[in-house]
Amino acid sequence: MADTVLVTGGVGTVGSEVVRRLVAAGERVRATAHFPDYGAETRARGIDYVEVDYHDRHTLRTAFDGVGRLFLIVPESPGSEPATRNLMEAAAEAGVRRVVKLSFLNADKRVGGRLLRWHHQAERAVLESGIPVTVLRPNLFMQNFVTLYGPSIVALGSLRLPLADARVSYVDVRDVADVAVAVLLGDGHVGREYDLTGPEAVSHEQIAAVLSRVTGRPIRYLDEVGSDARLRLERVGACAQVAPSLEELWASVRAGDFAAVSPAVRDLLGREPFSFERFATDHAAAFAPQR
Repeated sequence: MADTVLVTGGVGTVGSEVVRRLVAAGERVRATAHFPDYGAETRARGIDYVEVDYHDRHTLRTAFDGVGRLFLIVPESPGSEPATRNLMEAAAEAGVRRVVKLSFLNADKRVGGRLLRWHHQAERAVLESGIPVTVLRPNLFMQNFVTLYGPSIVALGSLRLPLADARVSYVDVRDVADVAVAVLLGDGHVGREYDLTGPEAVSHEQIAAVLSRVTGRPIRYLDEVGSDARLRLERVGACAQVAPSLEELWASVRAGDFAAVSPAVRDLLGREPFSFERFATDHAAAFAPQR
C-alpha cells in the first residue's frame, strides 16, 4: 500500500516545518519545490525533494509515485484553483487516500477580497476531487513579522502596517505544523474544517511593545497608508499579483474579521497555542540589528 506522505510547497514557511515533524515521526516523506529550485541540493539532507510545476501535470507524476497522504499547499494567486485541480487529478490517479489542505482563515466567508476568494476556490477544487479531506484555515502567521515586516523592524525600529487599532489572533507556524501532522497521522478528521489561531487577539501597539521588551530597544508601530505598505512588501518579495490583494485583506483586518480566537489548536494538540510573546522571545535574534 502506498505510504509516502507528500508535502507540496515543502520548502516554504509551513511546508518545511511539516516536513521536519514528519521525518521526526519516522514517516517516509517527499516534498515538492517549485521548478526551477536552485537551492535543492543545499536542502536535501536525506529528504526526497522533487521539482514540479503545478500548471504542468506531466511534472507531477514522479512527485505522486507511491503517495498515500498529501499535505497540500498551493501559492495564493489567481492560478491557485487550476493548480489545485491539477494536483488533485494527479492525487486521484495515484490513489492518494487522505488530503489535508492548508487554506486561510475566513476562506469560507465573504470577507477578505480576492486573496480569500482564491483560497475558497482552491478548497472547492479539493472537495470536488472525492478524496477524503481535512481543511486547515490558519490566521495570519506570527512568522510574517520576521519574513515580511522584519526588514523595517530591524533597520528602522518600526513596525509599519495599515491596520489602525485592529486586533488579530495571529498564529505561530509551529502550531500550524503540529496540527497538520496530528491530522495527517491521526484518525477522526476526515470532512472536518479547523480554524487555527493564537491564544488571543492582539493589537499592533501591543506587538510593538512585546518586540521592544524582547529586543531591548524601542520598536514603534506606525499606521501607514495601504499603498505604501503594499509597495514595501513588493520590495521584500511579495508577489506582484498578490500584493494588490493585500489592501483588500488589510481592510478586512481593520474591520475586525481576523480577531476571533478558535480553540482548535488547544483541542487538537492538548496544549495552549504559542503566544506572540513566546514567538518573539524564541525569534529574538531575527529582530536584532545587523552588525
